Amino acid sequence: MHAADTPPTPTEPSDPAERGIAACLPSSRSPFLFATAFLLVVPTATASPGAQHRLAEVVVRAAPVSPEPRTATIGEALEELPHIELRPQGLGAQTDLSLRGSSFTGAGLTLAGLALRSPQTEHFHLELPLAPEIFSPARTLTGVEQFLSATGHLVGAAALEFAPIEPGLGITLGGGEPHRDWQSGIWRTTASESEPGRIRLGLDVFGGRERRRGDPAAYPENFLEQWTGGLHLQGLSPDVQADFALGRQAKEFGARGFYGAPSKFNAVEELRQVVLVGSVRRNTGPDSFLRLTAVWQRFNDRYVLDRDLPDLYVNRHRSDFGAAAVDGVARPNDAWRVHWRTAIEVERVRSRHEGTVPGTGLGDHDRSRVEAMLMPERLFGPWRAAAGLRIVGFSNDAPALLPAFRLTYRLAPQRTVSFTYSESVRLPSYTELNYDSPGSLGDLGLERQRATAVACIYREEWERASTTFTVFHRRETHPVDWVRDGPGVRWEATDLGKVAVTGCEWAGRVRMTDRLELRGEWSWLGKKTDRDAYAGRYVLDYPRQRVRLSAAWRPRPRCELRIWQEIRRNTANPERGSGGVGTDARIEVRFKLARSKDLDLALAVDNPWASDFEDLPGQPAPGRRISFSLQGRF
Repeated sequence: MHAADTPPTPTEPSDPAERGIAACLPSSRSPFLFATAFLLVVPTATASPGAQHRLAEVVVRAAPVSPEPRTATIGEALEELPHIELRPQGLGAQTDLSLRGSSFTGAGLTLAGLALRSPQTEHFHLELPLAPEIFSPARTLTGVEQFLSATGHLVGAAALEFAPIEPGLGITLGGGEPHRDWQSGIWRTTASESEPGRIRLGLDVFGGRERRRGDPAAYPENFLEQWTGGLHLQGLSPDVQADFALGRQAKEFGARGFYGAPSKFNAVEELRQVVLVGSVRRNTGPDSFLRLTAVWQRFNDRYVLDRDLPDLYVNRHRSDFGAAAVDGVARPNDAWRVHWRTAIEVERVRSRHEGTVPGTGLGDHDRSRVEAMLMPERLFGPWRAAAGLRIVGFSNDAPALLPAFRLTYRLAPQRTVSFTYSESVRLPSYTELNYDSPGSLGDLGLERQRATAVACIYREEWERASTTFTVFHRRETHPVDWVRDGPGVRWEATDLGKVAVTGCEWAGRVRMTDRLELRGEWSWLGKKTDRDAYAGRYVLDYPRQRVRLSAAWRPRPRCELRIWQEIRRNTANPERGSGGVGTDARIEVRFKLARSKDLDLALAVDNPWASDFEDLPGQPAPGRRISFSLQGRF
């Protein structure tokens, strides 16, 4: 993370011009004025004459995963990551992730180079019961960047890496509408070094709880009860970082209307999860390293179609996912770098169905995959070229050969343009293959999905500003969507044949003064598919245009205002009960109490304009929500 990405500090601007701008800002109370200033400033931002520049990798970076967490979970903490779309069901009891118009099956999390998967249903890709504070700044990975950095998902991922432990104690207490409260805490400590250069030991212990009652604007019966807890051990030296983390989660939530199920059923779901992660990384030189990572996680999931009639339909699932990888970057000389990785993954599902309504569980299944990746990279003058291959073998399918290529030209020390080509593959989840319920039906005949993506990326990065513009095209074969061919019939997992996705996206930020930072992102998407349908729930339901603007402003040293506003226009969908335009937003004011730097009070309004846009068709949107939180850092 660059220094310019940290939140504004409460200091007076030293530049007279900046003081003049800051003096004018108190009258700018509308987020639309912030947006206008942002669009005017970003194209003309320049660095100070003495600024140091470097050749930046084409990776979209964001603020820390959660510099001031609103909850104890990862999902909402990724809200500010550029081009990441969170698609929550209800009040966030279950949240999907989407990238570049992907279905929730095409994007997820990676941790220390390993993709985290849920073999039962990829709706659980964002479930990770580890504290946001233990991670360094998150990144959005797509295309070749994902190819190099992690085993990855079909379209892209939000990537997490362990951060060095800084001693301290953090406590957050919060509450708000409708009938919501949450508490989280983390205790961080390190052992003092006995000698310079020796390994420093560290420990994080964390936990959290959240409770929500139904939103009158959506389904009042839906609720959330969630507990998380765990620990993080770390050994750190100048060249080696070793991490071990354990996290557990117990979660129960009302699921009326979730996953496209008929809303007449008062559904409820219980989730129990445990995750173990271990990672050891050794820096072997400038821009080179060797790393070993392993992860295991288990989901126990119980879905009751109608809690008022619990014997009607019940599905019980237990799924296990284990993976290990050895990866690294070798640098034989200044001109060459070699990226490489070997990995193995194992999945297991055990599922049972009970009830008087006909249905089937997912059954008992085991499958595995192995992969190897090699990608040499050559630097010559202002050019950088890389070409490589991933070989992925499956226990129940033919191997896949996935090439990738990247060519980068450095126009100036702070300006690059890149062309990338990459391929990826995924197998259908067991829910897509085997599910059978009153609302949805899987298809045993689904084939594996493959995606080919090309992109042209322009990136400019200064000390106080950055901008990235990308044009991309993705072609998917055998993509799966949940499709309804007429009103009132079941959603069916359907092979769409071929889907061509064309789009462009922009992201930028500018630090106007030491007290004001502006960010923005915009995207446009178009899709063509072999198969038409009455309604699609994920692949065929996407934003054609999306704009998001945000501002972080400190008018006074002890007061900070944060605003973001999103406007999106989705494709037409007859199953969506609202219009196709969404105007979600958040306004938050933070106060430092009694001149203390360690105790903050935050007041927030989510969805202040009471937008009724349905993020997922048929799932009513939560209304306006007011909340407060008290956060201490000691």
